Amino acid sequence: MVDILLPVYNGERYLAEQIESYLSQTNENWRLIIRNDGSSDNSQSIINNYFERYPNKIKFVAEPKENIGLVKSLNVLLDHASSDYIMLSDQDDVWLPEKIQVSLEKVQELEDNGEIPVMICTDARCVDSDLNVIDESFFKSQKFQEGVIGDTEKMMALNEVQGCTVMINKKAKEYIYPLPEFMRIHDMWLGIMISHFGKMAYIPQPTLLYRQHDHNTLGSSSVSLNYYLHRTNTLGYYIKSRYLLIKRLPFKINIPKWLWYKLYYVFLRMK
Repeated sequence: MVDILLPVYNGERYLAEQIESYLSQTNENWRLIIRNDGSSDNSQSIINNYFERYPNKIKFVAEPKENIGLVKSLNVLLDHASSDYIMLSDQDDVWLPEKIQVSLEKVQELEDNGEIPVMICTDARCVDSDLNVIDESFFKSQKFQEGVIGDTEKMMALNEVQGCTVMINKKAKEYIYPLPEFMRIHDMWLGIMISHFGKMAYIPQPTLLYRQHDHNTLGSSSVSLNYYLHRTNTLGYYIKSRYLLIKRLPFKINIPKWLWYKLYYVFLRMK
């Protein structure tokens, strides 16, 4: 069984389309766990409709009235996840039909009877709000580099894990839960922890349509000098979050190696 974790916040525009893409999966052995993070739109009505139609496939986690944010919502969902495998999902993408099956086969290939933590991530096809293709590969659009996935310091220097493409096994949950709330993006935490304690792999195959629109938390963007100049506005947050991350990790990071790769990847991606 695969648990799909779906945090929802004001997602009425695309939510039904995302849920329909789960229902179209070639692998039907899944359960959807939804948490509505205090939405003020019609999201709850959409969730109720699907829950009434598919009560054996959908579990709804009752939400407080206040909005607690993405990372806290994911921690609540992880707390309710009990299946052998767990997938994370955004509310506004569209999964391609073989996403679960392709991911599951790779995780099962890597795990040793479930005794070690395993995580895989895949590529995604970037599309606009109407699902017109912008870029066939999110990985290539970000100028990601080969040989990063699975190397802890390299992954800290260049986060190539896209959370909405991830599948982990049950053992991995022991290492990544709870997600640290000081991080805006949980993807890096997943990659660093599993690369150190277990096995992970990247599948160079798009398994979802990654929708780009005005409300994305993080979308694909042109990686260039201007990209990095723009990111200087968040330099303070970057330094603070990495300091807290290093303190939180239950192992030591090779800091000179991490900083070297950070500069190296900036250079490669600006070329």
